[in-house]
Amino acid sequence: MRISVMPFSFARDLRSGAITLPGFFAACAELGADGVEISDRDVARLGEAAVSELLTQYGLDFAACIISKDFVTEDEKEFREAVQQVQEEIDRAKRLGASKVMLSTGSPKEGIDDDRARELIGEGLRIVAQYGQQIGMIVTTENHGGLAQFRGRLSQMIRFSEQAPLLSLTVDDGNFLLAGEDPLEALRRLYPRVVHMHLKDFKKAPASEQKGFPVPGQPEKVYIGTRIGHGEVGSEQILRFLCRQGYRGYLTIEYSGEVPDREGVAQAVELIRRIKREEGYE
Repeated sequence: MRISVMPFSFARDLRSGAITLPGFFAACAELGADGVEISDRDVARLGEAAVSELLTQYGLDFAACIISKDFVTEDEKEFREAVQQVQEEIDRAKRLGASKVMLSTGSPKEGIDDDRARELIGEGLRIVAQYGQQIGMIVTTENHGGLAQFRGRLSQMIRFSEQAPLLSLTVDDGNFLLAGEDPLEALRRLYPRVVHMHLKDFKKAPASEQKGFPVPGQPEKVYIGTRIGHGEVGSEQILRFLCRQGYRGYLTIEYSGEVPDREGVAQAVELIRRIKREEGYE
């Protein structure tokens, strides 16, 4: 079980200019992470050569590459182009040393029924997962938090898995909470297909909070980010479950909480290490 971090965990520092994207790599190494999880856009922004140099300079693995493309279209040409673009991004991630990619695959569209939209996503995932197997790359998708009702529920992850037999899964524990589901139970159900994890945490928003993530169909439940292990996701139980299952994939920290970015990430790293020690995980 290895630790990675995504730039989202340093979102405030990146926005303010307190840290740069290259500085993010340095911070991850200083905090003891084993790798980073960055997006296709991050790679394009930095350039392949710079990403390769940063990974080597700081001794970091490319834990996974997040690829964002939209498969939700009834236009056959657009669909084929989206598939081809994903395949090209998979090729690029492989060149940079990643062993897996995590796909963000589309959003609801006017004029396309949600069930049909998910069918299109599943077909796109089937094609690119097959391509990934051919070139030795693992293709995953996650339960999405911002689109919890559309492609963030347990039943939808099961459906994608059935439609795309070669697809692996990334479980985002906090996003299941945002979908109104039990994160640990969802992980248990999906575990045979899980190769990658996103760790985050949420707490209920106070009445004075103007922003937050409402749970679909449960307007009384609105969540905001908090330190990993200090909210309602059940981070410790999830980490203990992974240790006891002998999980060997990456745990990517996706922090957004009340303490400064670097401090929040450092606390998450220490939480993971503590649970591993207590569980005798090696």
